[in-house]
Amino acid sequence: MGQYRAQWNQIECAWYMKGEKVQKQPNAFSRFEVRVEDGGFVEFPNIRGMEENAVLMLHCRGMQSSELTVFADGTEIGKLEISDDSQSMSTFACYRERPLPLHLPAGDHSLRFEVRGLVHLNYFRLIT
Repeated sequence: MGQYRAQWNQIECAWYMKGEKVQKQPNAFSRFEVRVEDGGFVEFPNIRGMEENAVLMLHCRGMQSSELTVFADGTEIGKLEISDDSQSMSTFACYRERPLPLHLPAGDHSLRFEVRGLVHLNYFRLIT
């Protein structure tokens, strides 16, 4: 069973525990990213030590206009609209860190990201 710490500088999306319609692939940052297709998801169970009202900072790239729905402990808690970044001249410039306030109590939580469209996920951070 996967375990993560909210205090880590970042959690690589390639470290997901469970997923569907996903593919790990190298990216321009000499890391791996996760390509999530329409109807796909990735799960990160047991994120330990999240602070109250943490903000999810998701570093990702939209390959078409897409929507990412975030679930915490099985409950939908928010959505991110992700623009089509695929026409950017610079691979580095097309990745953006997108914020989403989570409005969760302090403690341990599991996160799931579901995609409508096509998104490349790099990493996420949890900040307060």
